[in-house]
Amino acid sequence: GFYFLRNIIEYITWMIGHQLGSKTEQSMRREFFENVQNKPLSFHDDIKTGDLQALATNDLRVVNTLIAHGSFYIYPFVQTIVTLIQIQTFNYIMGTLIIPFLGLYVFFVLRYRKHLLPYSKRSLRKHADVTVALQESLNSVQVTKAFCAEDFEYRKFRKTVQAFRENRLGEIRIQARFYPLLTLYAAIGISLISGTIL
Repeated sequence: GFYFLRNIIEYITWMIGHQLGSKTEQSMRREFFENVQNKPLSFHDDIKTGDLQALATNDLRVVNTLIAHGSFYIYPFVQTIVTLIQIQTFNYIMGTLIIPFLGLYVFFVLRYRKHLLPYSKRSLRKHADVTVALQESLNSVQVTKAFCAEDFEYRKFRKTVQAFRENRLGEIRIQARFYPLLTLYAAIGISLISGTIL
């Protein structure tokens, strides 16, 4: 019954989260466009068009993803708390065994965040760099061809894309070592062993 109820709640959370995320992204994109249109000419002289394009596309998409999937980031922790309460009502020994794993879970989440945050910040910056490089290259394609500078433009763009890729791989390596989940699996394993013994 709990499993069936959980699936229903997950479905409702999924639908509400994605609808809210899409609506927020849409509203922010409209506000962004209106804000940019009302900026003075001095603002447009100092900023790169590629940066604005990255803000209006990728960065707002990240906000959408955060809202749509935000509940699932804290879901394992909430699930563990509920499980702990349930076990405590059945057998206080098993409930006591799981308590240290909650502390470990919080510790690893904070450590995970500390390592991932720099990569996430750089990822937005690197994506903007790629957009800027592409936009500048396309805008000056006539000049590039006139001076036979295709190889130079290609090397410059390849360097930008390579920097974005390396940062993304670093971010993925951190995500692959998601220690908090290992802590939860260990807690489940301890519960299973202790429950069998008892």
